[in-house]
Amino acid sequence: MEINGQAVQEAAQAGSVQQKRKREKGFTLIEMMAVVIILAIVGGVGFVAVNNQVEKSRKSSDAANIKVIVDAAQQYYLDTPNMTSTTGASADWVKTNLVPGYLSKEPMDPWEKAAYKVTIAARTAGTSDGTITVESPHTGGADTVTVTLSK
Repeated sequence: MEINGQAVQEAAQAGSVQQKRKREKGFTLIEMMAVVIILAIVGGVGFVAVNNQVEKSRKSSDAANIKVIVDAAQQYYLDTPNMTSTTGASADWVKTNLVPGYLSKEPMDPWEKAAYKVTIAARTAGTSDGTITVESPHTGGADTVTVTLSK
């Protein structure tokens, strides 16, 4: 009898091992949901970090474009003794006066790919000073640089 009792006990243990193996083959729904939630959190944090860097690079590109336009306009101012004032802000002034002589191509706003607005107040009779104002189209005047030009 003891042999039969031992056989029954071994059979029960074998069945228990098979049940454990069946449970260990896959992942539970809770485990899968936990992984998906963790991946979503990591992805969200990464997206915010990348988006902030893209915005920073656009701002620095905008500032660099304004500086390039101001530098080219200063050179144009020195080379053009009879320069006159522009009437209001002109988005075409850079393209018509600075390209290709002073710039290889017209700098464009990194957000909207629009032209920068340039206003020139040329020297008046008896003075050698004038001003140039460059305005970013994206910021609506918040990123405006005015430089006094003198010969």
